[in-house]
Amino acid sequence: ENLGAVPVLTAKPYGVTKYDHEGFIQDYMARESAADSVRNLSEVKEELRSKRDGIAFGYGSISLTDDQLKAASRDIQRLFDSGKTVMKTVVSFDESYLKENGVIDDDFEFRQKGDYRGNLDQMKLRQAIMKGCDRLGRYYDDLRYIGVIQVDTAHVHCHLAMVDAGEGNLTPDGYQRGKITDAGKKAMRRGIDMSLDEAQRLHQVQSNVAFDRRHALCYIKKFTHKTMEQHGMSQFLMACLPEDKSMWR
Repeated sequence: ENLGAVPVLTAKPYGVTKYDHEGFIQDYMARESAADSVRNLSEVKEELRSKRDGIAFGYGSISLTDDQLKAASRDIQRLFDSGKTVMKTVVSFDESYLKENGVIDDDFEFRQKGDYRGNLDQMKLRQAIMKGCDRLGRYYDDLRYIGVIQVDTAHVHCHLAMVDAGEGNLTPDGYQRGKITDAGKKAMRRGIDMSLDEAQRLHQVQSNVAFDRRHALCYIKKFTHKTMEQHGMSQFLMACLPEDKSMWR
C-alpha cells in the first residue's frame, strides 16, 4: 500500500493455538540491538542493573522499566492463553515525514542501517504513537499494548503487540479478529498526525517567544544608544568637572 509520507500500518493474525508472546515481546521486540531507549539521569545510573529499562512503552506509560515490561508481557501472554487474539503490528515512518514533523533534524542524512540511533526524538514519536493507539482503542473494548521503536533498518518503525482484554470484535466462529480495520488504521494515523502536529505548533510558539524576546532586547539597545547620543555631551561635561562642587561655577 503506497501511502506516501504518512505512517503505514500492517497487522498479521497468527493462526496457531500456542504462541510465546512473552518471549516475542521481551526477546525480539525489546532486543537492545534494534531498540533505542529513552533514558534520564536515574535510568543511566541503573543501566548496569538492567539494559531494558526505557526501551518499551505502553500500558499508560511512555517509558517502561524492565519489571514493568515483564509484567505487561506476562499480562498479554495470560490474555492470549485465555483465548484472546494478540495482534502484532508494525508502524513504519518515512524519513521525509519524520523531518516534516520535527522528529529528526532537517540536516540528518541516512547512510546505513543504524544511523537513526541517537538522532530521533523518541519522546515525541512515542507520545504520537500512544495518541494513535488511544484513537484506535475506540474500536475495542479494552485495548492493551506494548510498543518498541526500532532503528536497526532503513526506516524507523515501531513494533506493537496489542490485545483486547474485553470481548472485542468477534468472528462468526467466536474468536477475536486479528486484523485492524481500515477505519481503525485511519483513526491511528489521524492520532499520530494530530499529536505530531500539536508538537510542531508548540515548537513554533516557543520560537515566537524567543523572537519576541530578541526583538525587545534590540529595541532596548536601540533606545539606550539613542539616549546616549542625545545626552552624551552633557554627561561628558559632568564627568570632566572636579569632585569639589564649590569649583563648578
